[in-house]
Amino acid sequence: MRTPWAAVRGRVLWAVEAQPWIVRLARYAGVSVIASAVGFTVLGVLVGIFHAPAGWSNVTATLAAAVPSFELNRRWAWQRRGGRATARQVIPFFAMTLSGLALSTYIVQTVSIVALAYNVSNGILTLAVEIANLSAWGLLWVVQFLILDRLLFRRRRAQTEVLTTA
Repeated sequence: MRTPWAAVRGRVLWAVEAQPWIVRLARYAGVSVIASAVGFTVLGVLVGIFHAPAGWSNVTATLAAAVPSFELNRRWAWQRRGGRATARQVIPFFAMTLSGLALSTYIVQTVSIVALAYNVSNGILTLAVEIANLSAWGLLWVVQFLILDRLLFRRRRAQTEVLTTA
């Protein structure tokens, strides 16, 4: 007799084999967790410990997280191997990162100004800017996945045929 878990496992495996984008989405989510941990750590340390301005701290945190995010997405989530990344990949990726940076910095700075106007503690300020940062990037997460999957790291027809026949 099959257990309920075996049935669930079978459905998951079928979905992964039938829809390879599910694997890319899961890997993209994993990369996002890693990049977010880097960014939140830098942001929290700068704002919470060094009392740096929230806006500039957010810029630093975003730039610190962008490099591992690009490389992990390129090499792991989308399985791009070989030499260096091309300008066709790097420029759009960092353009999206700068767009996200602009939005998140605006939101983080606005939240910081409001929090400071209410004379909140440094711990509450740090938490508020972390939540603001997470919210801004959360808004962009799905859009960025679609752009990376459909445009930036998409497989060309020849690549797909070689991969399926190998």
